[in-house]
Amino acid sequence: MNTRNTAIRNSFDVRRLALTTFATACLAIAATAVHAAEQARDPDPMMKTVMYGDLNLANPQGVERLYRRIAAAAQQVCDSRQGRSLHAQAMESICTQQSIARTVAAVGQPALTSLHAVKTGKSDGAARLAKQ
Repeated sequence: MNTRNTAIRNSFDVRRLALTTFATACLAIAATAVHAAEQARDPDPMMKTVMYGDLNLANPQGVERLYRRIAAAAQQVCDSRQGRSLHAQAMESICTQQSIARTVAAVGQPALTSLHAVKTGKSDGAARLAKQ
């Protein structure tokens, strides 16, 4: 009888441990899903203003300097700081490339658009399409 009670008690402890583990896993998954949903719903995406009033965009050095400022700002905005997994790196790279392309298009300076086309290996026509 004593052996039977011990077996029942051990069985009960295993079930309790399994249920606790399952509940903890469900909570972790739910918390991750909620966090991801909050990030996706963020109405105010990260932004950084790039000032270029001090640059002479009529010369190549000024255009190059502006492009470097845009690239640096895009890297800061897109840095997720969520680890160095391949997926995180890929997402940051896509974000950075898209941010640079949108900013170059928004500036609307032909010399900057041409430089971006050279830097990305895309034709001027593709860079003009990105502007639209």
